[in-house]
Amino acid sequence: MGAIVVGPRTGRFVDGKCIELYAGNKILQSLGVFILWFGWYGFNCGSTLQISDGAAAVAGKVAVTTTLAAASGGLGATFLAKVLLGQYDISMGLNGVLAGLVSITANCSVVEPWHAVIIGLIGSAILFGGHFLLIYLKIDDPCDASVVHGFCGYWGLIATGIFCIDSNVQYAAYPNINEACKSGEQFGITYFVYMYGASRRR
Repeated sequence: MGAIVVGPRTGRFVDGKCIELYAGNKILQSLGVFILWFGWYGFNCGSTLQISDGAAAVAGKVAVTTTLAAASGGLGATFLAKVLLGQYDISMGLNGVLAGLVSITANCSVVEPWHAVIIGLIGSAILFGGHFLLIYLKIDDPCDASVVHGFCGYWGLIATGIFCIDSNVQYAAYPNINEACKSGEQFGITYFVYMYGASRRR
């Protein structure tokens, strides 16, 4: 909404065409992303809230899923840039790392490590889809922040219902014992509650 209200940068859209503007300092972008990546371990692993009574093992698993999703998101975006844009794009690769991190955050404790790789890869694809959608809609979001945090965040919620495993829910010390993941109930609740909330906001 902020990008819509503020409007595009001068010269971004000319005669219906999207003009590539200065993309910023790649070194500082890389530094910023790696600082965020490092901080994400405090965010995801720290959400375990304790280290005793077996919680350290949960935090360790969360660190693994977080790392795999970020790495696969970065690799996916890097190679997608080569395929779709004709060249490797550092900025898109770095945003792919963030897309993977955002995508895994909601489900980091209840999915398997190999699920995290898939979740990150799909997050990188969503990054590109959202990137081109904003260009098509003439919305200038210089950092693709709404795509990374909004679109990939929504994917992370849906991915929780798709990939969660009931045994992982118990391993993560959630008190409710049921088969909500196996039966698809978790996916249904995640999807329909979100859609209901979105319809209420409109």
